[in-house]
Amino acid sequence: TLDPASETNLLACYRFDHVSGSKTLTDLTLNHNDGILKNMAGTEWTASGAIMGDVPAGYQNDVNAVWDASPAFSTAEGLSVTLSSGSGTDAAILGRDSGTGENTSDIPPGEDAERLGRTWYADITGAVTTDLIFDISYADSVLDSTPPSLYRYILLERNGDSGDFTVAGTADSKTGDRLTFSSISLQHGYTYSLALRANTAPTIAAQASAVSVPEENGLNIPLTALSVTDPDNTFPADYALTVSDGAAPETPSLR
Repeated sequence: TLDPASETNLLACYRFDHVSGSKTLTDLTLNHNDGILKNMAGTEWTASGAIMGDVPAGYQNDVNAVWDASPAFSTAEGLSVTLSSGSGTDAAILGRDSGTGENTSDIPPGEDAERLGRTWYADITGAVTTDLIFDISYADSVLDSTPPSLYRYILLERNGDSGDFTVAGTADSKTGDRLTFSSISLQHGYTYSLALRANTAPTIAAQASAVSVPEENGLNIPLTALSVTDPDNTFPADYALTVSDGAAPETPSLR
């Protein structure tokens, strides 16, 4: 606490915690340079609208906020945020750690993925829904790539700054190096990061029926109910399944 009596060469010291009804800001020094609040029709006091929060020391890089009076921010370090719902005192403050590159630590169980080495901490007041836009142009080549499907880009979240992440959603769109995750409900005290899933091999399923062994053609196994699924991508119409008997391959049509 500032003690005016012990401060050398102090010219003025004003208190801004006066009770409602006072228009005078009392100078606590011996100079008596009292201040007067201007642009007030009477003695009413109003909320300042200033956003206040508590971002941990390890995440105080590029600290920014969104609320109804300032619904968007953009940084040069990989993340832009736009408020999609929230009003009044609802607000989100985000800051990042100093991580770089990519790693596989704390990936959600069952996921084969690599994530950004940096994470963002969210300090939330009220209920806030945002669009998160990650710019991956600064990232290493693994994430700064063009996978065949948005399914492979996932938003990671966890409660606190340690332990395994969980998947909060998949990317909704990609324009150049900018990935958008729409309508994300940010949680207070959570940390967030971006990851890229590994390219999963397609799954081929079929039923074999009426196996016959014509002497002139060798082994013949007709397949029915043939399907190929690939969570990474929409199955292309011109996809061909190649079946080999160890000698000459054949390429039957899937249509």
